[in-house]
Amino acid sequence: MGMTVRGLHLRVIRAKGWASEWPCVSCKKTSNKKWGMDWSRIHGRSGRDIEDYEPMCRKCHMLYDRSTLIASDVIEIRRMIARGMPQIDIAHAFHVSQMTISRINTGQTWSHI
Repeated sequence: MGMTVRGLHLRVIRAKGWASEWPCVSCKKTSNKKWGMDWSRIHGRSGRDIEDYEPMCRKCHMLYDRSTLIASDVIEIRRMIARGMPQIDIAHAFHVSQMTISRINTGQTWSHI
């Protein structure tokens, strides 16, 4: 039988410590509160390995969980930007806003990829 989400997160905490001991991978902010940060499962990974989790502040974690993009999409978006494709066209291709593409381009989001 598989492990519960709680069990998986406790395994990560035992191995890596509290997420609040690390900066957020998205915004680089830190928190001095034990529950100010979360271990977030990386999209596209099973969550069974402790390396499938990264520290995120609550705000970035909520945004990340609502995201329709995955790491491979962001890599492709960056390639398209480098080739000079207009951000609005990229946004339409990935069904996101132009602002999302702009934030990826400037490193405001997905800077860990």
